[in-house]
Amino acid sequence: MKENCIILYLHSPDGKNLDADFRTAFPGPKAGEIYTQAAREVYSVCNRLPDAQVVAAYERSSHYPDIRWLDQDDPGFLAARGESLEEKTAKAFEWCFNAGAKRVIWVSPMAVWLDAAVLEEAFNILKFKEVVIGPSGEKAYLFGVATPCPELCDGYPWRGKKQPEEITARARKSRLNVEMLAEGGIVMDEKSYHQWLAAMRKDAMPEKAEKTEKADKAEKTDKPQKAEKGVSRPENPQQKPR
Repeated sequence: MKENCIILYLHSPDGKNLDADFRTAFPGPKAGEIYTQAAREVYSVCNRLPDAQVVAAYERSSHYPDIRWLDQDDPGFLAARGESLEEKTAKAFEWCFNAGAKRVIWVSPMAVWLDAAVLEEAFNILKFKEVVIGPSGEKAYLFGVATPCPELCDGYPWRGKKQPEEITARARKSRLNVEMLAEGGIVMDEKSYHQWLAAMRKDAMPEKAEKTEKADKAEKTDKPQKAEKGVSRPENPQQKPR
């Protein structure tokens, strides 16, 4: 186990296994489709850190017994254990620390605006403070600790209206130093989902425009120029048209 560890807590993408609020926002099969799309993006970002190990804590189902829906290479997963979601989350943190991790970060699979720089910043903070939180409005897209503190998982997933403030209050009650990251974003409804899609299209536009421009230049260079009617092109600058 590497010193830096990322927990990506996953549910099988069956509609019934996902959060009730998420299923309300995305009725029917759409909930599973969007969950899968977002989780793949976040998983890809988490794996860009060479000095961090990604642990997929997974609540499987009979229809999705493994996480090949996330990664075709089937990287394996940590089976979620416990009676409640808070207990399962606390046990995932405990497992990582027992395996040798010194800093453990939980990341929401819906944190689609997350990038590797934010994860690196969070791990750097945990070298000096015990708790780091990534707020997203009244929710948290990231939560990390540098020491086992199961009391912070009490009531997970923090159903309170202001999760970052609630986690901070619990941490300070336990005399733990807390650092807040910059505001981030998670997919939680149609509006945030379409904002993410628009952001992805915008990010892809400069690259697409650059490729189109290069292709146009190459086409102009390779294409032979047509001579005007009635005028013969000189073979060299010294030759005049007859």
